[in-house]
Amino acid sequence: MANIGFFKKATHFGIGTQIINIHEGNGSLAAPAGTLQSVLKPIPGASHARDRKKHPPDSACLPGTREGVIQDIICWAEKNTFLNKESHVMWLYGYVGCGKSSIAQAIAVEWSRRQALVASFFFFRGAGDRSRIGRFAATIASQLTCNMPSTAPFVKDALNKHPDILTSYPLSLQLEYLVYEPFKLATKAGGFGVFLIRGPSLIVIDGLDECEDRDEVTSCITHMLTFFKANPRIPLRILITSRVEEHIRVHLESPQVTLVNLADTASLRDITYVMEMAFKEAVRCSRVIQAYGEQWPTPEDLLRLVEHTGGSFIFMATILKFVLKNEQDSSSPIERLPLALNIDPGLDGLYAHTLSLSEQYPHFSEIISTIALIKRPLSIRGLAELLEIPNFQVVQVLINLQAIIQVPGDDHTEVVLCHSSLGDFLNTESRSGRFYAHPTHHSRIVEGC
Repeated sequence: MANIGFFKKATHFGIGTQIINIHEGNGSLAAPAGTLQSVLKPIPGASHARDRKKHPPDSACLPGTREGVIQDIICWAEKNTFLNKESHVMWLYGYVGCGKSSIAQAIAVEWSRRQALVASFFFFRGAGDRSRIGRFAATIASQLTCNMPSTAPFVKDALNKHPDILTSYPLSLQLEYLVYEPFKLATKAGGFGVFLIRGPSLIVIDGLDECEDRDEVTSCITHMLTFFKANPRIPLRILITSRVEEHIRVHLESPQVTLVNLADTASLRDITYVMEMAFKEAVRCSRVIQAYGEQWPTPEDLLRLVEHTGGSFIFMATILKFVLKNEQDSSSPIERLPLALNIDPGLDGLYAHTLSLSEQYPHFSEIISTIALIKRPLSIRGLAELLEIPNFQVVQVLINLQAIIQVPGDDHTEVVLCHSSLGDFLNTESRSGRFYAHPTHHSRIVEGC
């Protein structure tokens, strides 16, 4: 090997196509050759700009809904950190289906439009890397360098100083070296003028409860709050949404965090508005409903339907799909509406009712259990090959379940659950009963592999 002293203080010289950076005194090699994005390897489909049909949750606020809570978040996020002592972190929490992801999506889109979004990340249970913490910091750093190019040199410098940061460092240090410090240094170098006029930048983290690595999540929260305590004037805010789970609540119920409980917002009014608009559009487009000759639905039925949702937006969306978009069902929307009113309130009743529509078909249990148990979603062809059955038998089972499962129009796109709560339902025997995805089915999956 050549005497490294010969190259002392030399940086960024080429040997063939490889770029080498040797630091004085330790002779350590730089981060792997290639572009910054190829080194960071961000998770595709994790941000607000993802294709939501392929990468759920497929959530978005309809115009005119959730205006109050969205405005509260905007007021908090745009307040100047130099002049206000508002917290840097907001925790938006609530029960399953109350609209957390839709609101996170709306805020991320708005801050992106303002060119003030640092990054957004939507966790989703059972979606491979998006349900784990391993590539979270690298993905946030990747978006940071794209949205704030002035941070790129500082991220590169961190990768050079810590060449194994992406493989052996804990999440807290990955975030500090690749996200917080580069943002802080770039902000300081560029001056604070733009932030005085525009307001702080924002990171949106949705569905933190969907991350399987609980210890790393608590470490991330603790380190985040410690960083902001040491840097109270940094023009950066973080919006976190999740269900109330103990490992998150214990650390986010802090004087440093602004708490917003979605259960306190007037969601029934928004649900009424959305349902009215959906039914009006259905009447306008359907000759069958127009020929019915009476007001549909009646004000009484609409009120019963709204109350039946229990304030759950995901339940509302699934009911609307069941009534209005169940194209494989030979019954009409007018006939399906009373059925929707008779479904047991809550998602479990809706899931059980919808699954029952296909349980008579061959291989139903195998197909549903496989979807519930595998860590990475498969396409229709992938499920068929794994279970050694024809493609059409997979389609036959899934086609009636489009209210709760995103069934693609081809054999190559992944089949995904509309909401992670369906996965919880299928994996909890006391809730799902005969639809339970029994762990013994893992052996069938292994045999197929």
